[in-house]
Amino acid sequence: MAAPSSTWVGLIRNGLDFVVDHDSKVARWRTNVDTQLELAIEDNDGDQLLQVAGQLSSKLRGMGEQAFANWLNSVFADIEVADPSWPQSIAELGAPIFTTNYDTVLERFAAGAVDWRSPHGFQRVLNASGEIGHIHGVYTEPDSVVLSEADYTRQKSAEGIQSIERAVSATKSIVYIGCGGTLDDPNFTELLRWHRKTFTTSAMPHYRLCLSSELAALKELHRDSNIEPISYGDNFSDLPAFIKSIAPREDVARSASGVVRDVVTDMRTYLEDQFRQETIIGEGLADLDNKPIDELIVPPVLLPVPHQEFFRSAQEPEEKLDVVNPDEDLDNDGVILLVADENSGLSTAIRWLLLAASRKRHIAPVFLDFRRFPAGHKPLSKLRSGEALERGLIQNRTEPLPAHVLGIDNFHSHNRIAERASDELGGTEGLTIVGCSSVNEADAVDILKRAGCDVRVRYLGKLGTKQVRAMAELASGSKAELLAAAVVATLRSEHLPRTPFTVAMLVSLMARGESLIANASPTAIIDQYVNHLLGRDDANEDSRRALSAADRESILTDLAVKFVSDDHGAVLQSEAIGTMESFFQRFAWEESPRKVLDDLVRRRVLIDDGVRVRFTQSSFLYLFAAKAAAKSPDLLDSILKRPLYYASILTSYAALVRNDRATLEELSKLIAQPPTPGENSAFDARAPRDAPDGLGEHLDEILAATEEAPSEEPPTDLPSSDPLDSSSDVDVLPFPVTDDADLPPLIRFTQSLSLVSVVLRDSEEVDDLALKRQSLETVLRGWGYLSDALHDDESFQELAIRLRAQAEDELGSDEKGFVENLIKLLPSLIMHTGIVSALASRKLLVTAREVADLEATKLDARLAIPSALLIESIGELGWEAQVDALIEPFETTPVVEEFVTIVLLMAYHQAKPGSPLEKRLKDILSRGYLARLKFDNAKERAHVKSSYMQWLERAKGSVRRAGGIAG
Repeated sequence: MAAPSSTWVGLIRNGLDFVVDHDSKVARWRTNVDTQLELAIEDNDGDQLLQVAGQLSSKLRGMGEQAFANWLNSVFADIEVADPSWPQSIAELGAPIFTTNYDTVLERFAAGAVDWRSPHGFQRVLNASGEIGHIHGVYTEPDSVVLSEADYTRQKSAEGIQSIERAVSATKSIVYIGCGGTLDDPNFTELLRWHRKTFTTSAMPHYRLCLSSELAALKELHRDSNIEPISYGDNFSDLPAFIKSIAPREDVARSASGVVRDVVTDMRTYLEDQFRQETIIGEGLADLDNKPIDELIVPPVLLPVPHQEFFRSAQEPEEKLDVVNPDEDLDNDGVILLVADENSGLSTAIRWLLLAASRKRHIAPVFLDFRRFPAGHKPLSKLRSGEALERGLIQNRTEPLPAHVLGIDNFHSHNRIAERASDELGGTEGLTIVGCSSVNEADAVDILKRAGCDVRVRYLGKLGTKQVRAMAELASGSKAELLAAAVVATLRSEHLPRTPFTVAMLVSLMARGESLIANASPTAIIDQYVNHLLGRDDANEDSRRALSAADRESILTDLAVKFVSDDHGAVLQSEAIGTMESFFQRFAWEESPRKVLDDLVRRRVLIDDGVRVRFTQSSFLYLFAAKAAAKSPDLLDSILKRPLYYASILTSYAALVRNDRATLEELSKLIAQPPTPGENSAFDARAPRDAPDGLGEHLDEILAATEEAPSEEPPTDLPSSDPLDSSSDVDVLPFPVTDDADLPPLIRFTQSLSLVSVVLRDSEEVDDLALKRQSLETVLRGWGYLSDALHDDESFQELAIRLRAQAEDELGSDEKGFVENLIKLLPSLIMHTGIVSALASRKLLVTAREVADLEATKLDARLAIPSALLIESIGELGWEAQVDALIEPFETTPVVEEFVTIVLLMAYHQAKPGSPLEKRLKDILSRGYLARLKFDNAKERAHVKSSYMQWLERAKGSVRRAGGIAG
């Protein structure tokens, strides 16, 4: 006998009873709803019934998500099946199965459940994964249950439903099983409406199974549709036998549409679908399902040793190691043990290698998770056979496995299962790829070798610029170079991990928001990155039923205040939970701090090691602390009392707020008193020196020798340096370990100058233009004085002594000369690097021009030269004229001769041949060269000028031919 809730009317009445049982104040509401329900039954009105169901849904969900879940469990969790042959015969049909039922009866004979919210899950069902697709949701996922008209509206526009429309409309037939009248199942009525709308022109026939007694009525019902009713017998008990009669033969592997299956290709497709489900680069692509995997993922970097050791070997040519070629490595049998740090993309790398090996060897890929290995005898065989059976590689568990390449993820040796599985591997041939974390490497190698496995260890390398560029090509071919450069800059500045997840996230965010590439500060980029982690882009998120991204941001902002108040980069787990508990109590939110903490860890925003909790990256802490400071003047005041200690928070704050005049004014006081310049300043003019006798002839000889020298092809075997390898992706400590009060004065001034520079650059919307001009003048003069003071600084002199001593011991005469020049240029290089990295922004260009036009600038080299370097680094059209005017009065100073000339020479080499920029730069360089020399007569001066300009042209040609400048 059917349960009272097995019909739709019964289900609604059950729900109404549940509400009354748990809320004594709904008597009048129940009476009204009962009246509407009876009218719907009386009029046989399915639409009216759905309205009643909508009222029930609103009331149940209004009682709380757990109440709704409890009701669903009470109805569907313990359903008993009188005749299991019904669901079993359907599940074993071998075709994609979708149901409008909320229960999981079919799952007792299938691979699991997916609901309409998962387009990739529905795609798997269509590819005969053996899972059951729940068109109207499944009771175990309450948020998926479609019960009201609003739910129907949300469901019909879902990608999962649209994927059925795309896949079925042209190529597959639908068989409808087990439908009754309108009031028995309005879900089915809605499904048939959807069918008529979607498949009006479908050339494929569709079928509806029914009893013999129903056949005539259903033929009349479907006379205007392409659904053909088919009788399966006189009684319900005839259905299992009928379904078995139309099932494909057991001895042939067939596709869902009855075509003989290419099981190897199907198993590759299954892995490829997992890539598509997880891709970040491919998010939002309309043709994602048709994209080749090579256009969604870049190959992993395989190293023969851990990354740090590999990087060190690259510095010594005689010890340099090569990256492992996966294509060659996959040719050899045995066990590849792939070792990686946590959250570094190990699972993706294993699947990529499995697919590549499968294609090379023309055999099926089998991917297993070690965490699912069963206890007992032969755990590997049990799980592998089960996976092979589920994917159709074998037809029954006793059938021998065909040749395949095996991948095992999350391997560890913490229990006896690892020993038993390793013993099984030791007795097999072929290729197996095993992945484990770096903390388990030693034990994994030991246990596999003791089992007789031929193990070769490979390490998953960090992504370099080459891989970043490849991802940028996949995401945005036309802007790949610009996109890759922005991602590399962010990885370096924020010390972000160079993992596929992080790089793909940054590439995706910047590709979608072009302004992020060109204009955004690192803080804005990190803000977008974190927003994505928190689920800001999740269209399915409903803040009425669960925490939203904005809620999570508020929780983390409050938690960051705890970190700042404690001056620690980590807090005890109990304190973190307590802070969240206080937050929820303050706003009367009914949330579990433990669950929220786990969710934020899963989202990779926090790390919980079981004892302490910290932000995944220090830059995340700075970001949320800055958000807190933006809301709390008291917190901002306390941070401003220790500006160098909290410098990273203040720079993040400036980038977020962008218009805090008071903070800019307060911080500018830190650099009001620049350091005293030393003797023999590089900014003091020198008298022109006598031109050497015969200088013109000497330059002519150099030109002649250059012209006679044979043209050489640019070398192809020079070691290439990756800018990402010159910076560490190991996160910095959130707060300094040294009190800024203990810092030497010059170091303290340098840190203050960097802080004020960044704050000024990112305070784009401060409208006090006089303050901005005054602040920029102070900052630029500060960089000039800093460069000057470094020459005589004691710490700098100690560094120079160490460099000279090292050069004396290890380098030849040419290299020693290079070191001397480097020591001489280093103060200017520090000034230039600081201006470029902390200050340069197009938003400051107008103010920079105003500073350049000041009378004080024209008289002060320590202000004029930094101003010139800033304008050159911004690089707007006509910059060379402004730089020329700034440096001309100071052409005989060492800083211009020895450093600014190099900057302009590099710009000349990069200028388009024949362009006005190239001509102007050549004039500036030649004029400066001549200004530093005294000539006996005008003829000799003209001769030297002509020869020097020819040398400039010849040098540029040589540099370009050698590949030094890309053009």
